Amino acid sequence: LKLAWILSYGLIPVFFEDMKRESNGVTPAATRARHEAPMTSNQAFVFIKPQALTGPVIAVVKERLASAKITVVSEGEVSAEDIDSKKLVDTHYGAIAAKAMLLEPGALEVQEAAKGKFKDMFGKTWEEALTSGVLVNAAQALEKLKISDQVLGEKYGALKLGETMVKLGGGFYVGSIDNLLVVNGFYMRMRCKFTTPGTKIHYFVVRWEPQDLSWADFRGKLLGGTDPVKADEASLRHQLYKRWKEMGLEVEPSTSDNCLHASASPFEGMAEFNNWLGTPLEDDPFCATLTEAGVSADTVKWWTADPAVPFEGKKQSLFDLVEDMDAKECAEMLVKISDPQCAPHECAAKIGPSLLASDLSCLASESQRVLKAGADYLHLDVMDGHFVPNLTWGAPVVACLRKHVPDAVLDCHLMVSNPGQWVEDFQKAGADFFTFHVEAVKPEEVMPLVEKIRAAGMKPGIAIKPGTPASALHPYGPHVDLLLVMTVEPGFGGQSFMKHMMPKVSQLRAMFPGTQVQVDGGLGPATIDAAAKAGANSIVAGSACFKEGADTAAVIAGLRKAVDDARAA
Repeated sequence: LKLAWILSYGLIPVFFEDMKRESNGVTPAATRARHEAPMTSNQAFVFIKPQALTGPVIAVVKERLASAKITVVSEGEVSAEDIDSKKLVDTHYGAIAAKAMLLEPGALEVQEAAKGKFKDMFGKTWEEALTSGVLVNAAQALEKLKISDQVLGEKYGALKLGETMVKLGGGFYVGSIDNLLVVNGFYMRMRCKFTTPGTKIHYFVVRWEPQDLSWADFRGKLLGGTDPVKADEASLRHQLYKRWKEMGLEVEPSTSDNCLHASASPFEGMAEFNNWLGTPLEDDPFCATLTEAGVSADTVKWWTADPAVPFEGKKQSLFDLVEDMDAKECAEMLVKISDPQCAPHECAAKIGPSLLASDLSCLASESQRVLKAGADYLHLDVMDGHFVPNLTWGAPVVACLRKHVPDAVLDCHLMVSNPGQWVEDFQKAGADFFTFHVEAVKPEEVMPLVEKIRAAGMKPGIAIKPGTPASALHPYGPHVDLLLVMTVEPGFGGQSFMKHMMPKVSQLRAMFPGTQVQVDGGLGPATIDAAAKAGANSIVAGSACFKEGADTAAVIAGLRKAVDDARAA
């Protein structure tokens, strides 16, 4: 109902300070004009690629837009130097670039069928290639081979699909170069076209009404298909292909050099305004439409990276799900996609009573009681009075408890300012899980700490406070055993469950189906359904298990059933 109201009134007033964007030609007036557009209107980001940037091409594009009743709200340029230093093209190409530049091969999600193709092509399994160190991403290949982006791109371009290169998925290739198996090496050549010093893109922020031109026709008939040769004859891409010499182009346009880019949907347009022009998401009216309709700002931010999201029983590209939709239809689809649902996952229900809520005068017997009632693990909150405003216990208490519950899984959640200091102590005390807060360490310290925990024989976990976005955990999900989303402010027990944390759980579950996703704070029979449907499998419950008169066995069984039912739904 909220979404219908917003769309029916159309205009969302947005007030914000003027942003200084002279470096790429974005003026405050142009930005305001875009933000005050009716939300039933379509808005897109269009740019001329560096290899096609000539005066005649700019003129032809503007003339064609005008003839289609498309308003150019603003236009400008972004230099190669900015594109390179701000990694704008890397964000633009999303998953393709991430596989080449950011994610190590061991962090990639590779289907079994794809692994079979890999072995058939290269004679070794994916795991064998990882272990031997020959499987690398493009950035790692540059370092190992001591060659330039351009040279790697040329070497990759000489490979033949099915002979020296294999496709493992959409935008996911592995090729053999100089005794290395390189993931997405072709991207380096693509990147060079945007980052060669002295070049630039010329962009247009455009707006039009769906009744004048659907988004599908905007891309298919006005812009033209990816291959300019086969594109609609009246389209810009085909016309530039036919007239390339007249347009002053140095090479004939092709699928890889097709002159133009345009947003594939209103949502992608919003993401591209954010990336290329620096427009904050919260200042974008399409984002405002979504958040007013109940989609969390954190979810919108996550979606801009085009994740695979659970929808209609399977995981699908977010961008693909809304491709070619006009603004109203796109917003309605995104609201539907955002409905809490449990993504398919492999993690069984794990219920862990939080000992902070127990009778601390008899910690051993309380622990034995809940284990007998069916608990899968014991959750111990370790607080230092600095990271959080409370003091609890340290490694000596854990060591004493271990003597009384020798077979129990001890899940230690460290809410401390220097977690790395305590790894050895908790290992000696008998901890099984060592979970620390991402807010407590510098970004460059996270992975070394994860490795230190694992080397000590414990399972590493990383936690986030309610004010921290789930995206803070995205880089580390493939490397840890547990991801913890706090559903209360850490420090004290007995607080109320924060249901608005569930989009974070849904994100993490969709991204990491094989990783335990834990929720801690306010969990009990009245709140478990929301957490289970979002995809949490590891449930920390304090007061619900230990309060006076509680049937602990029934509580634990009920929590487990809710998680199992959500997985089976």
